[in-house]
Amino acid sequence: MKQIPDDIYQRVKQLGINVKEQLKSQGIVVPSKNEDGTTRIGHYTIKKFKNGFYSILNSKNETVVESINLPQTAAIVANRLALGKNIDDDVLTVDRQYGHALFEEELHKTMADRNLRSNNTDRAEILYTKFYISKHKKEQYKNTIVMGFNKLIRFR
Repeated sequence: MKQIPDDIYQRVKQLGINVKEQLKSQGIVVPSKNEDGTTRIGHYTIKKFKNGFYSILNSKNETVVESINLPQTAAIVANRLALGKNIDDDVLTVDRQYGHALFEEELHKTMADRNLRSNNTDRAEILYTKFYISKHKKEQYKNTIVMGFNKLIRFR
């Protein structure tokens, strides 16, 4: 393998630093993947737990934000924290609403199936309607968060 001359290495290294600084001035902190599977954004780490929720940890491994449903929400919030901004409560509220709608969707689907098996078709029909409403709400909340995430990753 051919050795890279030191001056070329230093120029490439400086180019990488300049690109990261330019992105940071545009409101994007470059994420990196850790060996343990977590994602690091600035001094903050996004970690997924076995229960399916995400948490944002600071450099001392103290939890800053916990019980986040979507990874896109975690990325948006961690990016804001890495830029030195406050936590965006609106994004977290939409994420909580997403989680609530997801729970309702699963609950109504299970109950509707159970009522359909016990020949309670009127009750099953009502629960299926509630299921579809919850599913629609869940998709709307997710789309709101994903749109915010897409704005974040789109180069300005």
